[in-house]
Amino acid sequence: MGRKLRAAFLGASIFLLPLVLLASCGPRNVGHFTLVNSSDDEIVSVRVEVCGQVSEYSELAPGDKTEGTFRVRGDSGYEVSVAFASGRKLNGEVGYVTSGIDYEDVITVDDSSIEITASD
Repeated sequence: MGRKLRAAFLGASIFLLPLVLLASCGPRNVGHFTLVNSSDDEIVSVRVEVCGQVSEYSELAPGDKTEGTFRVRGDSGYEVSVAFASGRKLNGEVGYVTSGIDYEDVITVDDSSIEITASD
């Protein structure tokens, strides 16, 4: 291989390597959720797990909201566990996320259920 050809390959490699590395990282999709206490009872603790990432919150009065963010790493649902001041507990899996999409979900907890009430 001639000196000019080697120089051309080296130049192309230096230019293409960052592009290949960037493409191999893939898109970085982000999920965002708002958790709403629509119950008549204070939530003393709530745990939300999605895509292997856990968010925990406490002391949400009726009508309060809190927010969380996660990296969308694949197929998952929201696993939500709620403990109320009255001692009642609710657990449920709601919604669905998959890689390649950003999410804006609203998870609503009422006195007897956990639901996705809005999703973009």
